[in-house]
Amino acid sequence: IVGIRGLNALIHHIPSMKYTQFGESTYLPSTRKSLGGGVELWMGWFESVRPGQDSYFVNVNTTYTVFYEPGILSNLIPKYLNSSIPERFSQNQHDRVTELIRGLQFRPVHRPQVNTRLKIKRLCPNNAYDIKIDMPDSGEKVDIYTYFQRRYNITLRHVHLVELEGRRNDKVPIELCNVIEGQRFPVAKLTSAQRGAMIKHTALRPQENVHRINEGVQDVLQFEKDFKLSSFGMEVDEQMAIIPARVLKPPQISYHSTSKAGGTVRPKEGGWNLRDRKFVRSGNTLRYWVVVAFIDQRKFNQAKQFVKELVNTSRQQGMDIAETNPRINCVKPHGDAQTYQRMIEAEYNNARNHLLNDLQLMLFVLPDDDEKRYRAIKYTTDTIIGVPSQCVQLDKVYKTSKQYCANVALKINLKLGGTNQSLEETEIPQLTKEPVMLLGADVTHPTGGHMPSICAVVGSLDRQGGRFISKLESQRTRQEKIENMGGMVKEILIDYRSKNNILPLRIIMYRDGVSESQFEMVLTHELEKIKDACKEIDETYNPPITFVIVGKRHHTRFYPQQKNDTDSKGNCVAGTVVDRKITHPYLFDFFLQSHTSLHGTSRPAHYHVLFDENKFTSDILQNLTHKLCYNYQRATRSVSIAPAACKYQ
Repeated sequence: IVGIRGLNALIHHIPSMKYTQFGESTYLPSTRKSLGGGVELWMGWFESVRPGQDSYFVNVNTTYTVFYEPGILSNLIPKYLNSSIPERFSQNQHDRVTELIRGLQFRPVHRPQVNTRLKIKRLCPNNAYDIKIDMPDSGEKVDIYTYFQRRYNITLRHVHLVELEGRRNDKVPIELCNVIEGQRFPVAKLTSAQRGAMIKHTALRPQENVHRINEGVQDVLQFEKDFKLSSFGMEVDEQMAIIPARVLKPPQISYHSTSKAGGTVRPKEGGWNLRDRKFVRSGNTLRYWVVVAFIDQRKFNQAKQFVKELVNTSRQQGMDIAETNPRINCVKPHGDAQTYQRMIEAEYNNARNHLLNDLQLMLFVLPDDDEKRYRAIKYTTDTIIGVPSQCVQLDKVYKTSKQYCANVALKINLKLGGTNQSLEETEIPQLTKEPVMLLGADVTHPTGGHMPSICAVVGSLDRQGGRFISKLESQRTRQEKIENMGGMVKEILIDYRSKNNILPLRIIMYRDGVSESQFEMVLTHELEKIKDACKEIDETYNPPITFVIVGKRHHTRFYPQQKNDTDSKGNCVAGTVVDRKITHPYLFDFFLQSHTSLHGTSRPAHYHVLFDENKFTSDILQNLTHKLCYNYQRATRSVSIAPAACKYQ
């Protein structure tokens, strides 16, 4: 590890002296593209030395990040607020601007001789007329507005000030703060519109990505011209490595035997059509549900027409719906998260009183993709009132597409306890011949503050790996190790035994979100906790366990050489497996691209098998993992990682 760190330091040395660098990525200001709101996107190149089976490789890929637009702060703020700067900020505007500029570095325009970077603490609650300071020569008390007029001959256009970090809490007018180039903007703070613009710029087709990578290697990273590398006897071949790969066959997908289009379908390019196919098993009969539409009353008829089409399509898919004309309430969208929470609770109570029964489903029609409203809905329905919810977008409601309704039906049937599709038993004999439980685990960390991290463990309850039960707990913030892994797995094992009258004879864990530096932690803590949980169920219960790490945050990409090996987007076809040459020299790992990307270049999943008491061969585990990716119940496409490790809302 120390040796690889040294090699990485070498390849980053020269680029870091010429360009902006964060972590293992080098960014070029000349590639900037505006995302609006005072934020711009820069392209760069990720480069990292990785050990292969017979040599070392430099992993290079295009990468992107977002920065604050450089320049005068008084020009940045109105772009962020999407309005001109008022004479006095409202409390909401003040808080938003403070959140935007906290920690931002700038140089003072009125003191060009000062080369020091000053850091902003917050937007000052008082303006340039409110604060008095001493004139240096006379000691006269004047307000800051007058001070800048007399001392610097500057008449301020804006009276708002920023407060600096430090003991003195100095104040500087916003129009005299020149924001320094190359300061990263928090990705979590991007709006949905900015995210959309970012995707348009970053979703490069494979051949375009290849061109950008080669461009970066030759013009920016310049390994062959790097005298530091040559002085250490290190040479880098700037041509992309050619590696062997295999393509696994997709499994056959099963639907209800009475389906008009037949009971089975073979996917093409990682997907298939749901038309004229019925779900394997309908969920509970839908009798008690309500539609809450955050729209104007005048759009009621469009919502009613959509609900009618949704009911018809869902029935054609095999769902059992007793109440075909649910109550539709139009509610004016307004307020913060707490306001929405109160509104949802009120709608729930009204519907419950009207139906004289507990609700099975709340369907929400949303006017836009406001993330705060969506989160408020999910938080309220999932954690406060305990009712499954389904959200649909107003623009989709207007179109009332049968395909969209079928996709919504997929999710609703699942939430009502149904099974949408399954795999043919002959496709996954490892699961169907004897009781096997798939586990999945991950930890979600908060984006700011000291909020606790949320850990989740799921376990399959059927012999298809399609139905899962979940357990969630909070734990110390920013901690990746799942403290109560044993307790949650024990609960899942009890649930499995309750449903199947038997304990699983084998266990396969797909663990997401673990970096290579944390592999030892997983083996010494989480694996042992799973074994302890089995012993607590029964002292003699000791099923063989396979523990697999699922990696997504890496920069390895594959580009097919022959046209016959490409899909319609130019990517490698779904099912491509690489387990030689660039994989670890002694660990059991492989890359699997199990999906077809709708946009951009496909990213394969990187699987590390840390522990394997089941003694799976490479072929068996790769095939099983690949086929499981076709059994993600919320879609008619294969997914990029094993469903046990997938996140969804």
